[in-house]
Amino acid sequence: MIQPSPPSLFDVNAGERQRDDAIQRVEDNAEPDIRTELLVSVRRVAVVRRELTSDDVWIDFRSHNTDVPHEPRLLGAVMRAAQKEGYIAPTDRFAPSNRPETHRSPKRVWASRVFQG
Repeated sequence: MIQPSPPSLFDVNAGERQRDDAIQRVEDNAEPDIRTELLVSVRRVAVVRRELTSDDVWIDFRSHNTDVPHEPRLLGAVMRAAQKEGYIAPTDRFAPSNRPETHRSPKRVWASRVFQG
């Protein structure tokens, strides 16, 4: 007798949907002014750097703002928004974070699409 196969534990589509839903929830609950300022920081960094990570954006953001988002994961949503705006494009490379609270987790390296030198 053939046993039916169990539901897959590795459902790529479900994982992508859950990721996108989580990013959307973070963005929906974000402070609009801080989201805007983070997007400005992405552009400001992308204009002066050929490549960047979210660490570079945090450095710029904190040098121009005293407020911090109540949800730091907002930057992930902002990086995706910056990609849609054409400021940056993802590379296939990652670099360890320098922010202590991230425990050197890998951060995507983004290529600037607005670099001016």
